[in-house]
Amino acid sequence: MTSINKQQSPTKLISASELINRKIDDMPTLINPILPKVGLVAFAGSSDTGKSMLARQLCIHVVSGEEYFLGFRINATHGKAIYVSTEDDENAIAYLLRKQNAEGRYPPEKLINLNYLFEFENLIEQLDEVLSKEKADVVVIDVLSDLTGGIHQGDSSGFRSFLRPYNQLAQKHQCLILFLHHTGKKTEMNEPSKNNLLG
Repeated sequence: MTSINKQQSPTKLISASELINRKIDDMPTLINPILPKVGLVAFAGSSDTGKSMLARQLCIHVVSGEEYFLGFRINATHGKAIYVSTEDDENAIAYLLRKQNAEGRYPPEKLINLNYLFEFENLIEQLDEVLSKEKADVVVIDVLSDLTGGIHQGDSSGFRSFLRPYNQLAQKHQCLILFLHHTGKKTEMNEPSKNNLLG
């Protein structure tokens, strides 16, 4: 059980009238119209296709005050991002960031609001603590499969249970959680499909 799940709160019903009166005519987005402002999404694909590089660049754009990412408008609230790295250590990320910023477009001080987390034990609790102190627009988790070791492939119920605390975290702190995920080795030559994903 996580601290998110332990919290007990009274049931809160929200009427359809109240929801309609919010007058939300467009879905709130972080990257309009492709990434929501709040919730869970995934960048998924085979190994070495640039998922991590794309996620790093997204974070760089969010924290550096850029107006657009790949031609899509950025609607950042806090100008802050957290990147959880389960595969690469501090020196590897230092190298990759420097290589990605080879032209020196972003001085180091411009990226001070992109923070990395390399310890991922009790990750929900860690993120809850960090986000309670300082809000962020996006949390990247690179890579999802390092956190789901106990869930057997095809166990959709177990996978939903695994994701639930992350969704609660996103709702509580009004941020986007972006997972990076791999496709199965035998599916790399197939057409893109959610059925190709590991698990």
